[in-house]
Amino acid sequence: MDIKITKKRLSNLISYDFLKIIIASLAAFVLWSLAFTSLGTRITDGQKFYLVVYEGVYGNENANFLQRLKQKDSGLNGESVLSYDTLETSVTAIQSAGTYSAQYMLTLRMSVNEGDVIIIGGGDIPFDEEEGVGSDVQGLVTNNTLLSIDKLLDAAYTYTVKGGFITETDYGYEVDKGKIEEYFRTQRITADRNYRRTYTDEKTVAEGVENEIKRIEGVYLNYKSVKGAIENAKEKGEDFLWYSRAAYKDGEEVKYGETGAYGIDMSKLVRFASEDKPDLKSLWYTLDENGKTTVDGLVFGVVNLFAVQSDLEYEGLAVAEYLIRTYSNYAD
Repeated sequence: MDIKITKKRLSNLISYDFLKIIIASLAAFVLWSLAFTSLGTRITDGQKFYLVVYEGVYGNENANFLQRLKQKDSGLNGESVLSYDTLETSVTAIQSAGTYSAQYMLTLRMSVNEGDVIIIGGGDIPFDEEEGVGSDVQGLVTNNTLLSIDKLLDAAYTYTVKGGFITETDYGYEVDKGKIEEYFRTQRITADRNYRRTYTDEKTVAEGVENEIKRIEGVYLNYKSVKGAIENAKEKGEDFLWYSRAAYKDGEEVKYGETGAYGIDMSKLVRFASEDKPDLKSLWYTLDENGKTTVDGLVFGVVNLFAVQSDLEYEGLAVAEYLIRTYSNYAD
């Protein structure tokens, strides 16, 4: 058989078969991409942790802040603040773009669940009782983006204590490791293909059980710490929570939901901090009308994503606990 490549044969190949080769190559690439997308192991929304920094909030330490949250011993039980199940962290900076407002850009991010906690200004802007409008942070309450701190704490208690994972005693608490192991084996690792492909044998499952025990214990400890800090502040006649209420129109009438604590007022959190505590402005700040740096109006909130990450919604509670413990004296 004569298979010698000649100029004529090469010309015929280019003339008649080149288009077929291109089409076949594109088809192969498309099929490979579909297979990778369909069969590949991807982390879940809950395993991605997003710190949202809203327009008007400044600071250059966000990436380092997230790194600290993943460091060993940064949490209360000798573990990191963010649990073993947080596999990626990211800073999402929300800015207005052209004719699109920062609020609109945030809505786009929230529609794809790219936000777990948010730091935003405007908490010191008065709420307009007539129109039911105020700052952007108050808008987050109205559109149900922010989770009430009270609801978050109640949910953490229900999850850990009422769920049977933690038993409170006169001398502290006990962890039901057997119940957590059962929960991990029968529910958590069967909930998503990512987990089923991660925990494939008894060794990896056993490691996962140990990590899950630490994670759930951490949820309880964070609950106790935050709740205790709030009570400690109120006993001193102080309150570092930020309050608002949702407003909506019923026809032409403006109505309101119940007032709730939808975040942490960072300026009140650090108002009485001792000198050994780090300066919050080294992390986040805004600019006042004179262009000076300030923490007035800064609000830290937890995004309401229970619908898509019920187990890992408490990562936001862990960050709140870290901020209270690190920058104030209320948790001491």
